[in-house]
Amino acid sequence: MYDFICITVDVSSDTAVSLGIKRYGTRPKIGEWVSLNVDKEETFFEVVMIVHHHNNRSDLYVKRLGDHREAIKKICKQSS
Repeated sequence: MYDFICITVDVSSDTAVSLGIKRYGTRPKIGEWVSLNVDKEETFFEVVMIVHHHNNRSDLYVKRLGDHREAIKKICKQSS
């Protein structure tokens, strides 16, 4: 299994919040959703940017979509 390890940053508000170093089974792409455990709750985020540094380190910037139900509601609203 391929592991992609990077610093994950929530940019949902005016102040960026580090979610720490996270491990992903594959390299997420912009526009994809990732599921992270936040405060012991499964929370969905949309990947908005990936920054690859010259020293083989990457930062993943995400926007919070909410829990599973909230995230699905957002899809429904966008497609209608």
